[in-house]
Amino acid sequence: MYEKEKADFLRKGYAIVPNFLDVGEDMEQLRGECSHVVAGAPHHSVDSCIYEPRRAIEEVPLCERPTCVQRLVGRLAQVAAVLLEGRVEDVLLLHEQYIAKPPHSPKSAFSWHFDSENVADTVYTPYASFWVCLDDVKHENGTLQFLPFSEGHRMSREQATALLSSIMVKQEYEGFDEYLSEHEAETISAGTGSLVILSDTVLHRSFPNKSARFRRYVHVYK
Repeated sequence: MYEKEKADFLRKGYAIVPNFLDVGEDMEQLRGECSHVVAGAPHHSVDSCIYEPRRAIEEVPLCERPTCVQRLVGRLAQVAAVLLEGRVEDVLLLHEQYIAKPPHSPKSAFSWHFDSENVADTVYTPYASFWVCLDDVKHENGTLQFLPFSEGHRMSREQATALLSSIMVKQEYEGFDEYLSEHEAETISAGTGSLVILSDTVLHRSFPNKSARFRRYVHVYK
């Protein structure tokens, strides 16, 4: 199980599992919790889009205990064990959050980065991030664009840092789109319930939500 996704993850740095979560009771519970957390969160900016259910659970009584996200942990641990070639019982949940991009929010984009760039060397170990899409995700509502691993295997943090530095310079000049094309940048579309898995060193960015509806997903680090 998940062997194709493992091959994609190792070769490109990300993989997609369609229909990982059925559009049923579990999905509605996650959407409901997301709505409660967003409604109860202090908004410092109209473009705020990161919400942490564990923290907000104390502020929003309507949220259930444990969080709906935590009930996904067992299934996500099975996927993580395959991709990271470990044992299910050794998989740890590092963090959980909802990303809810408001409608018509040009500042809701995330610039180029890789997830572990700010993790201290003394505590770093390779990990994966998991998106569970609560809505269809496409270019218009803020999907992801990746720069896949160029040599068909995992990129080190040193390599990712060097590539990110190059991108931050080149994006200020004309011809950046051609640069992305040369590096085979991939923009994804994923249906509701899909699982998107990211290596901690794959470079990616997300686009702003230009649509008329919220774009929501659960983001879990393992």
